[in-house]
Amino acid sequence: FGKAFAVDVAAGAAHVLILGRQGEVFALGDNRRGQLGLGVLPDELPKADTLTRLSLPRRATQVACGTAHSAVLLDDGSAFAFGDDHNLQLGLRDTSIKSLRHGAKYVCTPTRVELLGHPSDTRVISIAAGGGGIEGGHTAFVVDGKGGTQLWLC
Repeated sequence: FGKAFAVDVAAGAAHVLILGRQGEVFALGDNRRGQLGLGVLPDELPKADTLTRLSLPRRATQVACGTAHSAVLLDDGSAFAFGDDHNLQLGLRDTSIKSLRHGAKYVCTPTRVELLGHPSDTRVISIAAGGGGIEGGHTAFVVDGKGGTQLWLC
């Protein structure tokens, strides 16, 4: 881990995200659903045995993990998600039956959650993730915007 110091940690069923003091995020563990966010297909890297730094556009302020999915909150109020999206738990696709049947089942690269609105209009202030398996996981976003503070659940 070198000279980075952990200020937050989140754990899924078999993976971990670690938030460093400088806003860097490190991943370790199972990657079979892309939940490490390393941009590598699970077939190429089913797990990471050493801490690997994620590529994010800004400093992170919070990390969250479900069984096989992850979310990261950045300092500009944007949120990124990756990993298992079998049941739309990442918030990256609309909630239609068509999206559920035909969309990507997992996302390997941290992807901005656009459904929450543009950062100039809304700001994510907290995230949480949990669950998995047959019922799917869940991700929660507390969003502050022109309409007040809202809770978004995926």
